[in-house]
Amino acid sequence: MHLALIADIHANVYALDAVLEHIRGQAVDLTVNLGDVLWGNLDAPGCVERVMGFPGVRGNHDEELAPECGPLTEEAGAFLAGLPLTLPLEGVLCFHGTPTGNRQHLMLTVTPQGARPATPEEIRDRLGEVAASVVVCAHTHLPRVVQLPGGPLVVNPGSVGLPAYTDAAPSPYVAENFSPHARYAVLTRTCGGWQVDHHAVPYDHERAARETAAAGRPDRAHWLRTGLAQ
Repeated sequence: MHLALIADIHANVYALDAVLEHIRGQAVDLTVNLGDVLWGNLDAPGCVERVMGFPGVRGNHDEELAPECGPLTEEAGAFLAGLPLTLPLEGVLCFHGTPTGNRQHLMLTVTPQGARPATPEEIRDRLGEVAASVVVCAHTHLPRVVQLPGGPLVVNPGSVGLPAYTDAAPSPYVAENFSPHARYAVLTRTCGGWQVDHHAVPYDHERAARETAAAGRPDRAHWLRTGLAQ
């Protein structure tokens, strides 16, 4: 099995097109969408159209059509509404946040002091009992791989379209990749076990940032241009 994992596109069609072009050179069996196609001003309808042929799961922002995303076709709206919260694929369990909800972080812990990587113990507690040998998630926008002792391999491919952000819930925190690249991962089953290859793909992030700033979001433009939240 050779899977491309894409997540957290956030309407960034320029980043998505660059990633899909890069994936075409990887000879994967399947591309899986881990959610949050929406939330952003660049081209939400175009992004939905591009992922409609992929299996996937529903992210929290896919449930909330912001006005800036523009109108979706009836077909696109039905596609997003029909996405499941979890998707099992031959020993791999896919979801956006955790197996029980798409608004919780699996691999990030937010405290009153900010955010930090979740410990293996925290990940195991949030994950619960799963039979899969690999679980893949999104939501944090931060690429990461954790092997739980006696448990599954946990993979987050990072964000295709939003390399940094700020949030206020449950406490104020930032997430940063420190570069503007579009990120995704390839998951491969080998004779020795599961291999994870993270990719950071360059694209015209300056164009994305300019258009985002022109739409009235200079904060998000800074995120796109730098991979920094502040």
